[in-house]
Amino acid sequence: MANFFFTDHDRNIMGLSAIAGALAGAAGMAASTARDAANLREQADYVEMKINGQPAKGWVWFSPFQNGDEVELIGTQQEDYFEIVAIARPKDRVISLYPHCTRGKHAHIKNIIKWWLYSVTFLLTILIPATFILFEFISPSQEKYIFLEAGYLYLSIGFYMFFGAFTYVYGKKFLIFAQASKNIFKTLGLNNPEKIDLPKQTKRKPDDPGAFGVMYFKY
Repeated sequence: MANFFFTDHDRNIMGLSAIAGALAGAAGMAASTARDAANLREQADYVEMKINGQPAKGWVWFSPFQNGDEVELIGTQQEDYFEIVAIARPKDRVISLYPHCTRGKHAHIKNIIKWWLYSVTFLLTILIPATFILFEFISPSQEKYIFLEAGYLYLSIGFYMFFGAFTYVYGKKFLIFAQASKNIFKTLGLNNPEKIDLPKQTKRKPDDPGAFGVMYFKY
């Protein structure tokens, strides 16, 4: 168990070092420092192996690989070991990455905007009206539905602005992972690394393991 999401409480010296490392492109440094964080709360796999006699280790969200698999390692060279941030199996193009490193920057921004619009629109056009109609059915009144009044438009604008601000702050915290993701995708030689969205492009089949498409992907 380790803390891979940096909250305000976690931004101590160790957390700041991890963030700075990721922004600089040294995602391996982020993996190394986050591994030692005190506030442990997220499940991931810590993998260790030897490549040409050299130790290699690091965190990935989920490792589906077996002994004997031919894999490619992406990461950074430390003093006495290689810090892994992603493991790719070229045979079937399966990849496991450092937690939350699943989208390039453009794909990340597009994803959070999509969910902001979808969730607030659902709330305002379906959930709130359905709730008022249900209460009206249970306890009829003569008052006009709030969502039929002109003021509901201003309320809706307020909702979009409030949740938009929340989405901006929340999404910004993940930019360090988007930057690390871009560097991983570039190392693999993938086209348009900023636009890659691994959860979206990974097509699940009915017999696939539950973690596939969520914690490890196709590239």
